[in-house]
Amino acid sequence: MSDTHDNVEPARVAAAFLAREADRVVHLGDVTTRSTAALFGDAVLLRGNNDPPTLGHAEWEETLAGIRVGAHHGHDRWRGSEVDLLLHGHSHRMRHERVGRTLVVNPGALHRASVKSVAVVTLPALDVEFFEVRAEGVRALA
Repeated sequence: MSDTHDNVEPARVAAAFLAREADRVVHLGDVTTRSTAALFGDAVLLRGNNDPPTLGHAEWEETLAGIRVGAHHGHDRWRGSEVDLLLHGHSHRMRHERVGRTLVVNPGALHRASVKSVAVVTLPALDVEFFEVRAEGVRALA
């Protein structure tokens, strides 16, 4: 998930959904305050351009299910090593495309987006599913 910008209700719905569906939750930045960050429990938290300098990591890399995963907010260039999967936010637009050998995914945003969305990536298959987040729940997008 990404770009909650203190939009608490969609953030709460998304956090509950992802906690049920995912082994690892990554928030790609622009949480904005520590009180909103607390909604995400033990999620990996990246620092966005609207976050305080002490909130989250600038970049994160880890090997999960044999897949090298990298994540950053997206307002700066990726400076990490070559990865199989690169996650970013910032643009508030869903993205799912291959760039060279790397799959690049942006889950969209939970604020200032016509469709508030999150993404689930299944590893090691690198299958990507996008979900719309509404106050009444989460539904898969076609």
